[in-house]
Amino acid sequence: EALKIGRDPVDKVYEQIIADLKDAGEILPTSYSGSDIGRVTKGAAKSILGSVYLTHKKFTEAESVLKEVTGMGYKLLDNYNDLWDYSKSEHHSEYIFDIEYESDIQLGSTFTNDFLPQQAEIAKLYNIPGAAGNSYTPSDELFEIFEDNDLRKDVTVARGWIDEDGIYHLINPSGQGAKTYTKKYITSIPRSNDSPVNWKVIRYADVLLMLAEALNENGKTSEALNYINQVRVRAGVDPYPNNISKNDLREEIYNERRRELSFEGHRIWDLLRTGRALQACAPLGMQPYMVLFPIPLSQIQVMNDPAIFPQNPGWD
Repeated sequence: EALKIGRDPVDKVYEQIIADLKDAGEILPTSYSGSDIGRVTKGAAKSILGSVYLTHKKFTEAESVLKEVTGMGYKLLDNYNDLWDYSKSEHHSEYIFDIEYESDIQLGSTFTNDFLPQQAEIAKLYNIPGAAGNSYTPSDELFEIFEDNDLRKDVTVARGWIDEDGIYHLINPSGQGAKTYTKKYITSIPRSNDSPVNWKVIRYADVLLMLAEALNENGKTSEALNYINQVRVRAGVDPYPNNISKNDLREEIYNERRRELSFEGHRIWDLLRTGRALQACAPLGMQPYMVLFPIPLSQIQVMNDPAIFPQNPGWD
């Protein structure tokens, strides 16, 4: 019988997602202690619900639930770079929900290796081999959207390093391969692909930027500034002025999310939900149908009936 059940409409799927997140937001505890730290909390459920509302342009609902999160005791870390200092706990005031990893017990992540380019200079500098493919390297455009005094810039994007004599070196300045990297996931690891680094699903800065976006779309631009400027001030850059227009702030929020959250898994989803994915990715080869991912062939073959379970358009 299951092989005769077709695909549900997207809206119906999201109805269930929203219902589940609402239930979770009421039932889950606000925090855990001891070995349970890292489990999903009320704040995590409500934050993800806010993201779902933004995706569907339900800005009033997003504003309401994300404001609830701001009253749950979360706080930006004073120093942005402390987010990436793995000698300290990742369960701090800005943490809302991570995918948890633990090294040296065969439960580590691959992120420390994945986000370093496969270059001899970098491997020697950090004593960590980079991953093949050099897939997670910053673009020139990303370097350009940071102000010079932005405290996030150095850890987010890099083209080289300073040696013990204070001399700056570019990585691979004339050779093939990657010439840039991000430092967000660098830490000592006992072996390759066994890092203690968690994957940050939701942190408080993301909530503040989502709330600013919802408020701005609801015509509350001056109130939105209170939230986005918390992120700006923490980064050491000037807050946006009180006379900024709604349209200008909308674009600045998009840019601020990119500066704040680069290499944390948000960019493609931000582009898709704001309708800018094709514009941004067409120079890289994206075609219009590619804004929707294909269904894996293995799942198509399970049903083996395009009348009941068709592939997404363009991927046939």
